[in-house]
Amino acid sequence: MTYMLSCILGGNYTLTLIGREIAIIIGLVLIFLQQVGLYYISAIEDPKWFVFWSFVAQLVGGLGSGTNSVASMAMVVSGSKESEREQNIGLIEMATGIGFLLGPIWGSVMF
Repeated sequence: MTYMLSCILGGNYTLTLIGREIAIIIGLVLIFLQQVGLYYISAIEDPKWFVFWSFVAQLVGGLGSGTNSVASMAMVVSGSKESEREQNIGLIEMATGIGFLLGPIWGSVMF
């Protein structure tokens, strides 16, 4: 839900105010904070607080991911020639699909 919200707000407001490059950096920092937070959350023993802080960490990660995806797509679109625009968007979507396909496999190997 926060991913969807940050995609909508990121496209209309954030990119025009702070720029694409800064938005990507902010998105990556939020994703990093989510990962660090999830690491430290694993030490919480009380189930109620564990669920609460896990939810907060996922909200932060969703905001970062949505901001990052909108800004990176905008960079590709604005940096491409009009004749190559569709191909470049297709390459981004292909890479995303491959990541969704191979990510769980790689995660199970690493686990």
